[in-house]
Amino acid sequence: MTAGATLAAAGHGPSPVILGAFLVGGVVAIWTGMNWAFDLRGITTRRCDRIRRKQSDSWGVVGSVNGLDGSANLLARPGYLRVLGAVMALAGLLLILVTYVLWQLG
Repeated sequence: MTAGATLAAAGHGPSPVILGAFLVGGVVAIWTGMNWAFDLRGITTRRCDRIRRKQSDSWGVVGSVNGLDGSANLLARPGYLRVLGAVMALAGLLLILVTYVLWQLG
């Protein structure tokens, strides 16, 4: 009984839907990561400005809350978003590599 279950489990490869989802996810992660990492079309700077405006609106005043101004927030710095974009691009490459390995094994 166990040998039949093992044989049946080994006979099926990975689902094409899962492979497709990994592939699309990897491509989207690479695309978004490269846009953030290299600040293509000013995406990173616009996003930082949006974060600063949102903080100033939610705090009610432009200036300090507990001694911190909007530029002190880590999420509002372009360097942070560029590093995050580089990490996201590497994660996309990893997803594509996993897709290839699963396709070859299946």
